[in-house]
Amino acid sequence: MLANITKKGGKVLDWFSADDEQTYNKILPSMPDDWRYRNESVSYKLNSQGYRTKEWHEIDWPSSTIVIGCSYVFGLGINEHETLCSLLGDSFVNLGVSGSSNHLMFYNSMRLIEQGIKPKSVILMFSDPSRYTHFNIKNNYVVPLGHWSIKEKEHTAYYRYYSENMNCNVHGTMMAVATEAIWKNYKVPTLAYSAYSSALKDKFKLLPDQIDFSRELNHPGTLTNKIWAEFIGRDLSSINPTVDNS
Repeated sequence: MLANITKKGGKVLDWFSADDEQTYNKILPSMPDDWRYRNESVSYKLNSQGYRTKEWHEIDWPSSTIVIGCSYVFGLGINEHETLCSLLGDSFVNLGVSGSSNHLMFYNSMRLIEQGIKPKSVILMFSDPSRYTHFNIKNNYVVPLGHWSIKEKEHTAYYRYYSENMNCNVHGTMMAVATEAIWKNYKVPTLAYSAYSSALKDKFKLLPDQIDFSRELNHPGTLTNKIWAEFIGRDLSSINPTVDNS
């Protein structure tokens, strides 16, 4: 239905993407004794295509608000009840993809629209426009490319060329603008934000600054997600009057 984002779909995992055990063990000695993740575990329950939500046939799409974005939406390094979607409410569908590009957000939006899925509303949280997505058709999953991919020999040459002279910002910005446009053209109430990239600040509203961190000390923690949920909730009530933001 949407792009397959991992070969581990349909599983419950203790570690995922950049929130890996090696990183955790490296961080642990420098953390204070009361650091919550010394004793608190994190688990990731993925649907069959690797998304942190229900199976597609279980979702009541017309009554749902879908949230499309990168690992900030996915909730890397935190448990499901602490993710932005969970804090927004039960009717919010988490379509976050770790390492996602604005290209992938456009692709998944296009796939939903092609299949006639029309949600109650859409929240778009665009990522760094320098990111790109390689569609690995042979193995039926996508490969996110970003600054981290320079370490991967298979994709180094292409990513360097794509990023040259900020060419990537033009592509990434075009994809973000196009994604917002196709949802609005589909007559779905749409909110669009830049989660953290200043390269998009002239096109989309920036979310409030991040104030805490998840287990891998990079992505937003619970307090940040609570602030973002309140911030987005106020905006959502302006396009969906039935939203209870009390």
